[in-house]
Amino acid sequence: MRGVPVEVAALLPAALLLACAPRVPPVVGPAPALRFEVLGNASPSDTGAPTLRLGASSIVIRGLALQLENGGLYGDLDVTEAHTIRLTLYDSLPGRPVNDPPPPSRQRQVIYQAEVGPLAPGGYDVWVGRFDARRKLVEVSHAPLRIEIEGTNGGDSVGGVAPSRAAPSPTAPSSRMDTERSSRISWAIGGRRSIMPLSREDVRAAVERAGDADWRALIAHHEDAYPASRPTPGDVCRAEADRLNQAGYGDTARWELLDSHVRRDDGETTLTLVHRLRDRRSGDTVETPPWTGYA
Repeated sequence: MRGVPVEVAALLPAALLLACAPRVPPVVGPAPALRFEVLGNASPSDTGAPTLRLGASSIVIRGLALQLENGGLYGDLDVTEAHTIRLTLYDSLPGRPVNDPPPPSRQRQVIYQAEVGPLAPGGYDVWVGRFDARRKLVEVSHAPLRIEIEGTNGGDSVGGVAPSRAAPSPTAPSSRMDTERSSRISWAIGGRRSIMPLSREDVRAAVERAGDADWRALIAHHEDAYPASRPTPGDVCRAEADRLNQAGYGDTARWELLDSHVRRDDGETTLTLVHRLRDRRSGDTVETPPWTGYA
């Protein structure tokens, strides 16, 4: 029987120890957490869009919101989409689901603060919205803010990674986060727009923006067929909204419907429609291929 070489035999115990030793899991960075609080009532001089303080690995958003007198206000963080941070404000009433419209109540304007972190280095689009329980949608009043996170720092994270700092009062001077590695940014004030599919009313408004001739073409297409029945202007607008939503243009956070052109040639029993949309991310304008139908 052959023996095992001495040098190999000497290595076997060490190899067995390594194989049997508990495996150390890879180090995974903590997921971003949200610390949300209402700082107090707003004063008459408090106005304007939300502001954002940018730290090495976290952000602090501060803004104004209406809060029910008999309820609370809380924030929800959504970071499921890569390089996107969504903060949604909700009304909170004891024992009442957030998607149940609250009863009529007096409101007061408050100042809220939301701290989000730690964030991995890279670029992010930051959204702030308010959930409307009656219309079942998130309403966004300002365009998303593009930020760049440069790196990690043990002193500006939330979620238990670093000790919590007391939130500065609305009138307090800038904190250490402002003076060392952060900048204060304000959202540009824009028109209200909703993260929801396009509706019949959206398409109707787009046809009206295209011009009187386009809207009259929709009306004439229905009325000139009498006593036959053709789709009404509302029917056409509803069907076009569905068609645009199915084509991917229903994400109104990204796409802005500029105008919708309607063509009705003499003797024709159909309509031809072309929609122009603007990509909010790139600023480019796109035009849908002509679509003919609605006989």
